[in-house]
Amino acid sequence: MNQDIKKRRWFYLVLFCLINLFAGSYYAWSVLAPAIAQRLTLLSGTVVTASDLALVFSLASAVNPFAMIAGGWFNDRYGPRFVIVTGGLMIGTGLIAAAFVTSVAALTVVYGVFFGLGVGLTYVSTISNAIKFFPDHRGLAGGLATMAYGLSSMIVPPVAGWLIADAGISVCLQALGGAGAAVLVFAGLLTRKPSEHLTEELGLTAVSSSGATTVNLNWKQMLSTRVFWPMLLFFITGSTGAMMLFSCVASIAQNAVGLSAAAAAGCVSVLALSNTVGRFAAGTVSDLIGRIPALFLSLSLAAAGFIVLLFTHTGNEVSFFAGISLVGLCYGGYVGIYPGFTVDQFGSKYNSVNYGIMAAGFSAGGIIGPMLVKWTVAGNDYSACYTAALSVIAAGFVFGLLCRLWCRR
Repeated sequence: MNQDIKKRRWFYLVLFCLINLFAGSYYAWSVLAPAIAQRLTLLSGTVVTASDLALVFSLASAVNPFAMIAGGWFNDRYGPRFVIVTGGLMIGTGLIAAAFVTSVAALTVVYGVFFGLGVGLTYVSTISNAIKFFPDHRGLAGGLATMAYGLSSMIVPPVAGWLIADAGISVCLQALGGAGAAVLVFAGLLTRKPSEHLTEELGLTAVSSSGATTVNLNWKQMLSTRVFWPMLLFFITGSTGAMMLFSCVASIAQNAVGLSAAAAAGCVSVLALSNTVGRFAAGTVSDLIGRIPALFLSLSLAAAGFIVLLFTHTGNEVSFFAGISLVGLCYGGYVGIYPGFTVDQFGSKYNSVNYGIMAAGFSAGGIIGPMLVKWTVAGNDYSACYTAALSVIAAGFVFGLLCRLWCRR
């Protein structure tokens, strides 16, 4: 029995990674947005720009926590099948419907709300169950599952760019939606809920990766702890800068650095690659050196990245790629570490709901980041945006110190 579950849990982890690979098209927005805006301009006769659609991306981020909390509740009680299948159908429907909308308002509903909810449902279920199947390697499991999600953001943008150039944005959205729904529904049906006695079946003792005896707090008890709010704010500050770049990196590359449209689309993949590498590397490293030291290291990389970007001017392609890569590594580190970090502090029994609430951190970053760009950009000058991001990062070190003081070891 012990050896059998040890083998099967790897199969389920592969399934969760496959699901996230097809659910991560959320990060291809900066490639999809210009083409969608152009289509809506032709249909409406009124000029619509990619910046005008920023609210759609922000809304998709904003609804994530609600979907994750609801999905976490169903996941803890009924397992991942229902949650993942439902989320997959919503993702597919949202993308396909986006191919036929004729207004920004309709796009906001089908992509900002429907697609955003679907992403939240699938994400919380895959990450939570990956962590539960690997109580002895939470950082590794969480890192791999989130890495697959990040890998999608490296693969989908060039595929989407090719589809847009070859067949148009409508065909692109239908193809992404159809393929995503098919894979997510099929893989979701093969998943299962981890046994409540998995730790004993694996021959492990109930000790967290941080070395502390495991506790199991529900969401109300979690919110009442003094460490919850610093943890949440620490997550927000580590996510905001990267989400700022994800929302407009292609535009920055073209307008501020002078790259071609094709090279600018490649920047999305570079950002996604560093994000992907950061998820696995930081999650694994956090198992060795601890969650908070690994998070401090990640945040330091983001600070270095934005300093590099602050001194990057037109034609400085190498420094631009270096800057966005460092920021991407930070974000990947945070989303790779936080699932295990949350379990370490509050236990695994109610983790689907608990992490759904904690994940409001990167969702908030998805709202704050694009808003900072909108408020601070001056024509083609993004220096004020980078300075604002550095201010957020500085606050992050303060919240991190509070976590260091109050977190369970």
